[in-house]
Amino acid sequence: MMPGGSSINRVFLATGTMLLLGLWSGAGTCAIAGRENLNSVHPAMAVPSATPANAAEASTASAIGQSPGVAEGAPPRTDDSRPVTYGAPSFNPTGRELLPVFFGLHIHRADTIPWPTVPFTRWRLWDTYTNWTNLEPHRGQYAFSKLDKFVDLAERHHKQLILVLGMTPQWASSRPDEWCPYGKGCAAPPASIADWDTYVRKVMTRYKGRIACYEVWNEPGFSDMKKFEKGFFSGTAADMVELAKAAHRAMKEIDPSARLLSPSFHEDGGVPRLDRFLQLGGKAYVDVVSHHFYRSAPEAIPALANRVGRVLLKHGMSGIPVWNTESGYLVQNRKRDVKAIHIEPRSWSSRVLTQEALAGTIPRSFAVAFASGIERYYWYAWDNRIMGIAEDEGLRAGAAAQAWLRSVEWLSGSRIDGCGPSQDKQSLWICQMRRGETRKAWMAWNTTGPMYWKAPAAWKAVTFERLAEPRSLRIRSGAVELGPEPILIKADVDPWRD
Repeated sequence: MMPGGSSINRVFLATGTMLLLGLWSGAGTCAIAGRENLNSVHPAMAVPSATPANAAEASTASAIGQSPGVAEGAPPRTDDSRPVTYGAPSFNPTGRELLPVFFGLHIHRADTIPWPTVPFTRWRLWDTYTNWTNLEPHRGQYAFSKLDKFVDLAERHHKQLILVLGMTPQWASSRPDEWCPYGKGCAAPPASIADWDTYVRKVMTRYKGRIACYEVWNEPGFSDMKKFEKGFFSGTAADMVELAKAAHRAMKEIDPSARLLSPSFHEDGGVPRLDRFLQLGGKAYVDVVSHHFYRSAPEAIPALANRVGRVLLKHGMSGIPVWNTESGYLVQNRKRDVKAIHIEPRSWSSRVLTQEALAGTIPRSFAVAFASGIERYYWYAWDNRIMGIAEDEGLRAGAAAQAWLRSVEWLSGSRIDGCGPSQDKQSLWICQMRRGETRKAWMAWNTTGPMYWKAPAAWKAVTFERLAEPRSLRIRSGAVELGPEPILIKADVDPWRD
């Protein structure tokens, strides 16, 4: 557990189920200097239930003078379609502020490609040739040159790092001939915990004060549990607890200002593994719970966050931060014909997004995750060949990168009062946001396609913003067209940014 105590923060999901994804009440969790430290100290916030608010029709917006940056929005439709009025969810205006520390990214080839054009503050090193198999390919022979470059780049660009410590090099493996995605033997626990301890201490000593966060392992399966998925770890839950214990002890002795993340359990199958890891004593050795919230759509994040939160509540850990240290989507690009991977029905990998579809998915993911109590979001990945935000393996930024930029403008510095669906229409989602004492805005979208919608009259909505353009657009006839790409509806004409 973290020093400094904890605070229980009650979060109500759109399903109406209470989730206790607590937020640690202390400061300094993998934080860098300045205003970003504040993200560790947030009051409780509520995600709305699906109760509809006032569903009265919105009146036609009052005339706006031709202020700089304000343009005419689309005129009302002249065909037989009519704007539909659906009630918005009810919101509890006690939202916490989303700060820049929320935005994290994976970059695979940062030493050989231009630096990403999107704003972010956190960088997780995975699929970067920097795990144990790469850093100590032979006992006592270390290869730090690539990791040195990444640490230098992170410092130059003021980014904070997570280093994933596993996986096992073949020479140290308890099953050196066992199949593993990154080379024989790498998923098995080490034959000797002393080899792991020596490696961890070497890394933490070399990068003391420079790498702020360490993650024990990536997406472990446990061989002593049902539905075993060998993947990145083929040992038992007890084996993983021992690895975490040794890493925690080394960190406290060498670099006590650093923080240790739990193994990054993933998706629904990772929830019982998290439960088992904590039950066997793992909760004593981690400062942050790391989970991979891969979902078929962003609107499915709250249900998984709820399950994770219930496990933490069961183990008395409702005050520990929960970070989404990896998730993303398959994305079509110009170099490859990316194919869906049908792992199971409605899996995140069962469809391939276009760059334009990814653009709409990014702001929805950020807003819904934050409203669900998730403290950090590390997108996978900037330059991935089949999951890249940028095309050409990081060389060409397009619609998705533009959407990321606008998402940060909209969300960073905003207080999020909650996100949820309309009870009248489950595909209509709305997030309520505030800036300062008086400004309000609503990010709205319809997951199933275009819809012409009238906002509640109480909003007094007069302008809206789109992801693809920086100016405000006038709302005409009190109605807006929604689709899977969110728009930002405002009660004033000023740009919505920090």
